[in-house]
Amino acid sequence: MPYGNIIDIRIHKNEDNKKCYAFVRYSTKEMANNALKLDSTLLNNRHIKVTKSNENATIFIGNIRKTWTQEELEKKIIMYIMFQELD
Repeated sequence: MPYGNIIDIRIHKNEDNKKCYAFVRYSTKEMANNALKLDSTLLNNRHIKVTKSNENATIFIGNIRKTWTQEELEKKIIMYIMFQELD
């Protein structure tokens, strides 16, 4: 995969349950930096925000659906990557 191996995904929702974001940890810092290319892409009809996290191999993904589980988010990222490889 062009963005690397995902080690962990942590989804967080704020108290009023209106905003949802995630931290995605990759196996290396280089893979995380490569995943920054996902910034402003359309993922299931939402423009996501992707930035570096304070942790070395982790990125922040904002504007995700509050109903997505960790497994769903990982599948959506993988499916997005696979679709991009076909273009």
